[in-house]
Order: sequence, then structure tokens, then C-alpha cells
Amino acid sequence: MKLRLGRKVKLIFGTFFVSLLSLVLMGELLMRLLTSSYINFDIDERNLLYQHDDTLGWLPVMNSCHNFLGSNEILVHNNSVGFRDIEHPKKSNKHRIAFLGDSFVWGYDVNAEDRFTELLRSELPDVEIVNLGVSGYGTDQEYLLLKKVFDNILPDEVVLIITPNDKSDNSSNMRYGGYYKPYFLLKNKELDLSGIPVPKSLNHYHSRFPNLTRSRLVQFVAKAISPKSIEVDEQTIELIQAIHTFLSINNSRLILAFTEETELAIYQTELDQLEIPFISVENEFVYPTHGNHWTPEGHRLVSQIIMNFIEHQHKN
Repeated sequence: MKLRLGRKVKLIFGTFFVSLLSLVLMGELLMRLLTSSYINFDIDERNLLYQHDDTLGWLPVMNSCHNFLGSNEILVHNNSVGFRDIEHPKKSNKHRIAFLGDSFVWGYDVNAEDRFTELLRSELPDVEIVNLGVSGYGTDQEYLLLKKVFDNILPDEVVLIITPNDKSDNSSNMRYGGYYKPYFLLKNKELDLSGIPVPKSLNHYHSRFPNLTRSRLVQFVAKAISPKSIEVDEQTIELIQAIHTFLSINNSRLILAFTEETELAIYQTELDQLEIPFISVENEFVYPTHGNHWTPEGHRLVSQIIMNFIEHQHKN
């Protein structure tokens, strides 16, 4: 009796499994006949070189080394805390300047030795240069990153690179083909952090389960249940002011560097009122693809502009 019951249970489960598998295969075939791919998965630095972070969206992988192809193939080596930079000792009496920003600071399309931070390091031996660039970050993520790492770095000054796409970065919970990120709302004139914990993007899952995510049926279901893109009012000047206040409280100073002068003109009046020093690092030496990042010659010009500014500031 027990043997017959066991066989019956196995038959029921076997029938259910075969039926379910048949439905899945039929659904996959139907989706392929009726639709194109729902998702265009990109291979970029965010899924090749970074890891998901519940607060920041994405964060570089510590002690990693990879080749990456944009306009040029470059070598990307991250230090023990995850930045594309050299190792830094515990803070000493040496003046320390941290550079905060997106792919322009990270060094998209150039090897590390060609970046303006490395050039400044050789030109200003009495100053310690720290590179905190993370590709794709908006001012909101840069603010959160600064607060996360400040106590370990203790910079005397922070140079924040401002790019035109920061406005778009600061006004959405999703960027660059589906990567989720945190965002800020303004409530009672105070910045309110939202979108935490940050959901994992479909690109994140594709980089880990490439065969599974090629399924049209999986794409359809994933697209249907994924959080939707949210557009909010951008709070760029409020974020700049928050960074300025945070640094002032911690006995550090903020300097802004704009990659385009037209962007500087938008904020100049407010920056004068806040007494935040700023410069333009706009130049014509950029690659024509993948975001128009600086060429090695562009980085050399940027390093010269910043060096002259720093030396002038320290003399006064």
C-alpha cells in the first residue's frame, strides 16, 4: 500500500514538473516569436569593475585588476579600499587634497599614469593627492561617498569635479541603462535621502547569471517586477552646500572644478554667496565617443590649471 502511494506521489510530482517545464518552454518560444529582446544588456565598468552597494548603488571592488575597453583599452587597478588609486598611509602633517567626482576623476579612457591626479602628484610633492573618482556617480552619490570615507582619509581640502550630466544624475533613481541609485528629496528645506536600500539592477544580475537572463521570458518577468524609474527635482546646489557644510564642520575646505564653463555660470552667483572657491577646467582635448572624456593631453592641461589654482590659493 505504501509502495503504491509512493509511486502515485512521484507520478503526481513528475507530471507537475513536466507540465511546468512545458509551460515555461512554450512561454519562452512564444516570447521569442512575438517580441524582440526586452533588455539590451551593456557590458560597462559598472558591471565589470564594480559591485552592488545598498547605499551608493555601485562601488568599486577592492584589490581588483581588469582591462576595460571604452574609446581605448585601459588597465584598471583598485587599491585595498576600492579606489583606482595608490595606497595611502595614515594621515600625517602632509597637506592632503582629495579629488571627488565621476568618470572624469576616475580616468575613463586613460591609464592611471595619464590622469591629472597622478600628474599633480609628481608636480606637487609636498601635497598628498587622493583620487576618489567613481564612474557614473552624481553629486548625491559623491556626497554619500565622502561621508562614508572621510574619517579614513581626513583631507584638508576636497576638490569636487562638476559635470553637466550631474543634473540628470541628481534627479533620478536610475541611470545608465537601468542602474539604480539613491536620490535626495527636499523636505522642509532639508535634504532627505530616499531610495535606500538601492535595488539591484538587471544588468547586475546579467553579469552574474548571463545564460539565465538571455531568456526572453525571464526578461519579461524581471522587467515587470523591477522598480520603475523615478524622476525628481534635482538638488545640485543643495548637495554642494551640504558637502560644503560637512567639510567645514570637519575642518576641511571645498573647492569646485567645472568641466564646462556654461555649467559654472549657472551656479556662480550662489557659489559667491556661499564663499566656495571654484575654477573652470574646460578644455578641447577630449575623445569624441563614450562621454567625451579627457585625452592624456586634456588631463595634462587640467593638472596645470589645478596646480596653478592651488599654488595661488596657498600663497594668499
